[in-house]
Amino acid sequence: MIPSTTALANFHPAAGGGGGGARVAISNKTVSNAPGAATYQLNSNGNILDQTGSNIGTWLLSGVNSDYDVRATLQSGTAPTGSGTGSWLTLGLSRSWTESATAGNLLTCTLLIEIRDAVTLTVLDSATVNITSDST
Repeated sequence: MIPSTTALANFHPAAGGGGGGARVAISNKTVSNAPGAATYQLNSNGNILDQTGSNIGTWLLSGVNSDYDVRATLQSGTAPTGSGTGSWLTLGLSRSWTESATAGNLLTCTLLIEIRDAVTLTVLDSATVNITSDST
């Protein structure tokens, strides 16, 4: 049987097509802390952690961490501290973004997190992450 044109048009090996399955996966998340700092971290071991070090997901499904890059883009709110925004960074190292409100304040941001293949530069997955630190 010859594959349909649609199947061929939707075949993207870098995005996990061709039977290899997904290589990375992230989903929309909200991390918050009151009082104190709130953190979203893509750990180099493939886990996603919050400010307590609790595992809130897994981003690396196959391959080696350094095969991938991440970019956080500030969509709204106060720019977080940590790994910065707007630039592609290797996931061979852990990357984290933190909001840390001082007493009487509330800091929040919404980030678009994208993960791409470091060789092909193809974006493999993306998610919206909300980070809130409430010290009011």
